[in-house]
Amino acid sequence: LAAGTYVMMYFFCGLPLSGLLQDAEMFTGQQQRYHQAAGLPLVATTHQAALNLMGKCMNPVKLSGSAMDEDEYLNEPGSHGRKVKVQTYWMMLLMVACYYDDIEVAARCAENSWQMRTNIDGPNFYMPAYLMFMSLVSSDAWFATKQRKFKKQARKHHKELEKWVNKGAMNTQHKFYLLLAEEEAAKEGSKLELVKVRYDEAISMARQSRFVQDVALANERAGKYFMKRGDVEKAFQYLRRATVLYSEWGARGKLNHMKKKYFAHLEPMLPSGSSSGVGGDGDGKNNPTDRSEGGSKGSSVYGMALRGSRPTLPSAGRPAPSLEESVL
Repeated sequence: LAAGTYVMMYFFCGLPLSGLLQDAEMFTGQQQRYHQAAGLPLVATTHQAALNLMGKCMNPVKLSGSAMDEDEYLNEPGSHGRKVKVQTYWMMLLMVACYYDDIEVAARCAENSWQMRTNIDGPNFYMPAYLMFMSLVSSDAWFATKQRKFKKQARKHHKELEKWVNKGAMNTQHKFYLLLAEEEAAKEGSKLELVKVRYDEAISMARQSRFVQDVALANERAGKYFMKRGDVEKAFQYLRRATVLYSEWGARGKLNHMKKKYFAHLEPMLPSGSSSGVGGDGDGKNNPTDRSEGGSKGSSVYGMALRGSRPTLPSAGRPAPSLEESVL
């Protein structure tokens, strides 16, 4: 169990995925050698999720590859009685599907994982990320189907995350602010500048907390919003920043997905000479200097951590607004 907890914490902290793969392979070998089968599932699901994000799989929204086979995993005798094992599977696939914008798979994972929520209640380290993705998936499902139940679910998970913020969990504030930005973006007649402020707040907080994958996600969600609103230049800026950060995380599969989903449509609309900076293999290395909220010249989320700079509370430590203040 210690090995499984380690790789899950590694994943949720947004440390380089290549390092996670090395440790997961080492732990898997040790557990097999010492016949510690109980801890293998937790390592395998996180390991395969990382492989999927890195593009090392056949189907990005199926946890099958070199680390595990999801059909064997779920059909193994007794697996459905071991709720923690199955819950972990649904939770990790939920996040992977959200990164790859597969609303159908993500919604199915959200429903299945929430039915087993008795195993995730309480002060577990992965709860804030889980609640954030549950809210994002519900929001996406609401936009796609216009079914009000998904809107209610999104706000319910948002409220649950607010409890963590109000209890002083510092590394959850950026997740809460991202959901505030999503709520603002979903309003009819929302003002572009206010939505931008909300997303920039979430991005800034995520950078201070050094969660590179959340900085990337917030930039991507902002880019998607401005793309829908027809603001090509802002969309391009946020999405380009997201590719740089996903590259830093090591999520090459996600980079290739973004190139096909966004830049193939955006680049023809950009001024002459502009480029996404995403190469043919989606490495994101040719990024120009970025001086806006999502990044700065010569900076990186990991680099900031290595230099030992100490994060400060955003805006002099002002408390996060409640959902009632920001949404209603």
